[in-house]
Amino acid sequence: MKKLCAIILVTLIWAGSVCAVTPEFLNELNKNQRKNLFEKKLVINTIKTNDGPWPRVIIYAVIDSDPFDAMAVYASYDQQKNYVPEVIKSKPIKHVTPTDVHVSYERKLPWPLANSHYTTGNKIRRLPNGGYLLEWYLVHSDSVEKSDGRIRFIPYMDVTIIKYENFIKPNSFFASLLKNSMINDLKKTLDAIIFHIEEIKDKHPEKLNDMKRKILDAFQGKYVYKL
Repeated sequence: MKKLCAIILVTLIWAGSVCAVTPEFLNELNKNQRKNLFEKKLVINTIKTNDGPWPRVIIYAVIDSDPFDAMAVYASYDQQKNYVPEVIKSKPIKHVTPTDVHVSYERKLPWPLANSHYTTGNKIRRLPNGGYLLEWYLVHSDSVEKSDGRIRFIPYMDVTIIKYENFIKPNSFFASLLKNSMINDLKKTLDAIIFHIEEIKDKHPEKLNDMKRKILDAFQGKYVYKL
């Protein structure tokens, strides 16, 4: 029955049905992109800006997870260094509020660029449709002038739709040569995020429960990191 429902779902989405997902969301994708999305392929869109050499990148994906579970795993900032490609440091350093945490990162960059050191603020909140949103903003960086992004986990039937958005304005002379590399890196990042969330959900339920408890505590006004 579940397999039959999945086939019907792909057919409806490919045909242009907009039921069960907000029209605002589906209107961002054409029919072929919707088909690919529900075949669990990453869908990547770029938006050219006048603010730097790199575009704003938006990636859509489907994940076999509850939205809250997905948010709990991804918002475990101290664990990101263990699975996000090229990130070798992810350390929470400040609570602005229980749901707004500054995180210090170090990321390997391709030659001839030196490693990037940066701090982002990360805000989590619930969405009216039962989804969750994490937004990040730049606090400090030695290699980026501007950066912002967000990831939404949106419920749909028995899966979750991810909408991942990222914008970076680098301050390197070589940045314009690395546009394609940047997009490929973001694709690898989202692949790693999806794999990690599903792995934690399927193989490490006790760890997942601890991550969920921290998110619930944050929403209840508690500071979850000992800084």
